[in-house]
Amino acid sequence: MAAFYNFSLVSRGNHTTSISNSSISHFGVPAWVTYQQALLWWYVITMLICALTGTVNILLVAVIRRNRFLRSGSGLVIGHLACLECLASTINLPVHYTTMFTPQFGLKANAVSCAVMQIFMVTTYTAVDWTLLLLAVNRFVAVVFPHSYNWIASKKVSRIGLVSIWLFAISLNAPFCFDVENRFSATPPWLSCGFAQSRPGEFDFRSLQAALSVFVPLALVGPLYLSVLMKSVMLWQARMRMAPILNRNSQAWFDQRNQRRRLNTAKILFVCWSVYFVSFFWTNIINKFAGALMIRSPVVQLWSRTGFVIGYLIHPIFLFSLSTDHQKGLKSLLKDMAEYLAQVPEWVEQQVSRHRVGPKSDGLAAISPSTRAPAPTAEIVLRPISR
Repeated sequence: MAAFYNFSLVSRGNHTTSISNSSISHFGVPAWVTYQQALLWWYVITMLICALTGTVNILLVAVIRRNRFLRSGSGLVIGHLACLECLASTINLPVHYTTMFTPQFGLKANAVSCAVMQIFMVTTYTAVDWTLLLLAVNRFVAVVFPHSYNWIASKKVSRIGLVSIWLFAISLNAPFCFDVENRFSATPPWLSCGFAQSRPGEFDFRSLQAALSVFVPLALVGPLYLSVLMKSVMLWQARMRMAPILNRNSQAWFDQRNQRRRLNTAKILFVCWSVYFVSFFWTNIINKFAGALMIRSPVVQLWSRTGFVIGYLIHPIFLFSLSTDHQKGLKSLLKDMAEYLAQVPEWVEQQVSRHRVGPKSDGLAAISPSTRAPAPTAEIVLRPISR
């Protein structure tokens, strides 16, 4: 992510680049000592947001998985996106944030550990950004070219697209696996892992990587959704003219209803992309309009990184709030979960009563009186005596 390209202080042998006014310490005191309380509050709140983000994304995957009407081509892409966002919010970002919290305990990440975290992270968010583009293409075809939707946006084509995205993400970030000592470092003021500055005369591969992994896909998503919105206005005008003519049982009415559902999904995803775009470049926006604040306040630098987690929280929240289909799926899932949880106390009671034992006798567990079978009684049968 953009904020993880740290261009502050990087040491290579005897060469040390200059650093801006944001220093690692104030009067020789490390930032995690000066702002210890603020660091603790930031870490706890951000971890809670990460947990919430992972939970709602897991719910979104479960809703799509168990409802057949959501397992379309676009549903497959949305489910894959939710899995990636769950991965980023439960593993990638928490590990990265933890490396910023632990230096106060003497635990600092070295170049190798930074390389492992960063390569895994950049590969994941490359897949996220290109999945967003694939989803935008899916919605664009569904609205603008509805007659070609059945095969262009089918599950088979969606699977091929997702596999291609992962192959591209791995290939694009593979060069970072080489010469890790000079590519990654822990940078001040919080000793967070990031990409190091390129050496003089060295080709800066990060510019190409950032363009292909972030800027190109996110820049293409916007025009696609804007085209969808323009098409939706045209369809709305046509629908207003044809509304008195269409019969509710006609095929044209059903086609119009399906088209309306696709438009609603596209609008929701456009709003999600807009919020995600802002959260992704939140640090850049602060640098643009309040650069002095970002430079002088290490605490602002902390909270600016929380914006990335919020970006991964947007899709499930908006889909559950604005999409009727996803609301129905979520209600059904929560109802089944409530019924299952209601049976847990009864099941526990049955297990306890089944395994309840008394004092041991003759090497075997004695059966409690309440569960012991009644002893057989002798039955006396009187028969006549033959003489």
